[in-house]
Formats: sequence, C-alpha cells, structure tokens
Amino acid sequence: MPDKMNYLFFDEIQMVENFQKVIDSLFLLDTVDIYVTGSNAYLLSGEIATLLTGRYIEIKLFPFSFREFMQTQPAHTSRELAYRQYIELGSFPYIPQISQDREMVREYLSGLYNTIVLKDVVSRKKITDVMMLQSVVRFLADNIGNISIIKRISDTMTSLGRKTTSHTIENYISALTDSYIFYSVQR
Repeated sequence: MPDKMNYLFFDEIQMVENFQKVIDSLFLLDTVDIYVTGSNAYLLSGEIATLLTGRYIEIKLFPFSFREFMQTQPAHTSRELAYRQYIELGSFPYIPQISQDREMVREYLSGLYNTIVLKDVVSRKKITDVMMLQSVVRFLADNIGNISIIKRISDTMTSLGRKTTSHTIENYISALTDSYIFYSVQR
C-alpha cells in the first residue's frame, strides 16, 4: 500500500541467495518498515552489514538466565528443583513449556542440535569431517565452564584416534560460536 506503512517480516532470510540486495532495495522505500530475524551470526556478517551500516538495530536473544527460567516456574517450585531442571534440560525458552515430557524435551533438543550443528554449521562452513565436529561439540559440552585451550582439544582428539590440527579445531569452534550453540567467555 503506497500511502500507508507496510511492515515486512523476514525469518531466516540468510538462507535466500542475494537477500542482502533485496533488503537494501526495500530500505529505499519510505512506507516500508523491515524486520529480519535469524538464528546465527551469519545474518549480519559480510555484505549485509556493509549495505545496512547505520540502518539497523541488532537485538540478540539469548537462552534464559536462571532468573528468567525461575519466572517461568510455578510459584511453589523450589529453587533447587528449578536449578536441577535448568542444568539438566537447558535454558531455551520453549523448555519450561515441555519440561514435564522428557521425551518431548529430548526430541526438541535433538532437533535444535540437528538443525544448528548438522545442517547450518556443516553446510555453511562446508565441513567434511562431521564426526570430528561432533567430537568437538561433545568435548565442549563436557567441559562447559572450564578453560578450553585449542591445542589441548586437538591433542585430546588425536589421543582418541581422531587426528586433527589446532587450525581445524579453531575453525570448528568459531563456526559453533557463530551459530550461537556455544558462547566464548574471554578472561
């Protein structure tokens, strides 16, 4: 509608080839308000960040903090029980709604893993050694909260019979943090 504000919503548009040019051309229209969502750092990387410099607001949504998770729990839930669920099941916003059905939680988390790690990361980064990537994911998940040194991870993989290099491990960790499946905390 040329005389009224038009709101356009695009979800996971980074999956569309040359989407940057489409978004950039839509920005030229005065009656268009554009909302773009994506589930990884690739959305605002490269060309689109350059094209849209100064014309976008990035809002990052993180998994629930424990405080936010507690707000989803019934008032009578003990902090200890809620914390155990938070640690065991994770902090994705949908988890509290399905936490009573462990099979549904497992399917949900498996779906996230398959979508983010096995589809998004593998295809975007053209990873050929998927088993090594999965080994790195397992290592990082088993060592959450610990200092992870890339050389040590590489040495661990090699000692387990999975010959690799520090460069490969660094690339895999970078891909995993870009996908927001892991977060790096600097000292």
